[in-house]
Amino acid sequence: MRNFISFLVLFASFSAMAEPILEEVVVQGSSLKARSGDSASVAVLDAQEIDNIQASHVSEALSRLPGVWISRGSGHEHLTAIRSAVLTGAGACGEFLFLEDGVPVRPTGFCNVNGLFEVNSEQAGAMEVWRGPASSVLGGNALRGAVNVITRLPENSRIAIEGGPYGFGQGRLELGGEAGGFDLGLAGHTTTSDGWRDDTGYEQHKASFVAAGALGTWDVRATLSGSVLHQETGGYVLGTDAYKDDDLRDTNPNPEAYRDAWSVRAAIAFSRDGWRITPYARRSDMRFIQHFLPGQPVESNGQTSLGLLLTREMRTDRIDLTVGGQVETFSGELEEYQAGPTNGSAFLVATRPSGLHYDYEVQGYSAAFNYDLAFALGGGWRFLNSLRLEHLYYDYDNRHIDGNRIGNHWWRQDRSRGDLEAASTPGPQTVTTTSPKFRDGSVFPGRQHPAGARCTPCWPPVSGRRRPRSCIVCRAVKR
Repeated sequence: MRNFISFLVLFASFSAMAEPILEEVVVQGSSLKARSGDSASVAVLDAQEIDNIQASHVSEALSRLPGVWISRGSGHEHLTAIRSAVLTGAGACGEFLFLEDGVPVRPTGFCNVNGLFEVNSEQAGAMEVWRGPASSVLGGNALRGAVNVITRLPENSRIAIEGGPYGFGQGRLELGGEAGGFDLGLAGHTTTSDGWRDDTGYEQHKASFVAAGALGTWDVRATLSGSVLHQETGGYVLGTDAYKDDDLRDTNPNPEAYRDAWSVRAAIAFSRDGWRITPYARRSDMRFIQHFLPGQPVESNGQTSLGLLLTREMRTDRIDLTVGGQVETFSGELEEYQAGPTNGSAFLVATRPSGLHYDYEVQGYSAAFNYDLAFALGGGWRFLNSLRLEHLYYDYDNRHIDGNRIGNHWWRQDRSRGDLEAASTPGPQTVTTTSPKFRDGSVFPGRQHPAGARCTPCWPPVSGRRRPRSCIVCRAVKR
């Protein structure tokens, strides 16, 4: 069980008002540009630019924006950089927030570093990138920036078919119409490719539906979107100057690697007189081989979430104030299983055993409050301030043994001490104790070891390198 409370302050600053620069922007309430006002740097790709680009991967579109670089991986995988280095792994998940119509694609803590393949960016009405910290406005995951994909509402109907080398084929469909006083639109596409490397083909399918109109005194915009991805993933080609070898660079060292994922999201935005209320629901599921890890375990994960976004805009001659809140409940699961033994050093073999690595479920909720204030001081000066208070709660249910398995031992954590104890399989008894701190003592004060045990440090001395001395392995000796 975990609780987190965070105060996130974007800025408090004074600025001089300059002559406005006219540019085309998206002004609906789900837009980052509308939410940021003059307080942030937001770049926009509109629908016409997106149609002209006809991107087959999100990198082909977003990398055209200044300060943004999307590195294309195998299939539809990607890594993101927004005024930053290209970030990888879990750290990248917490740095950039991906949204659809202003709603985060996933709950906090359930991000996917390749998350943009879940949204229909290829047929978006617009794509926006908030360049720089946005946590106080959008949430904790927007530490370095955010990407918002606005769902398209087609005005007309059209069909497009495209083909290319390496078995590439794509079909696009857009339908627009009206019924019951609502504008209706459907946009979808399907893409297949054999890949330019061996065993790197993929199939991807995306669709989004929009209904917009008036319901009483409220303006309503409802969206439903989803995606399916099946891809064979390419591994890393190793070797000095491998990219210069015409035969080697087209190979795939991991033909067994794959990624299967699907997602669905629904939201309804009600707006009137400065109010905007958006309930939403999301589900995603993914299974893939971690070919980049020793032992190549298979991970399966998924999440289901429901939430509500609320904003209220208030404007006077001198004050622009937006107050907002968000509540959300979620549940998720993750399992990681390794079918075969790990190849490599003795350390890797011992620490990456075959079998079940993780199996847990987690439930939780989040609640947040934020405001954005712009106050005209006079003389061309303004005061800008944004703040967000966010509370997160996680309740984990570990369906696997507590701790980790190393060799023949299952490691259990003594939560009262923060130490580890190992329970061995039948045979000579082994008891291992370790401390999270570095200390010069050889054993813990007061810790009893088996009678007749022979105790040795966990790590052998390494010449010229400091090593921890508080880890002692005691092995029973037969007499």
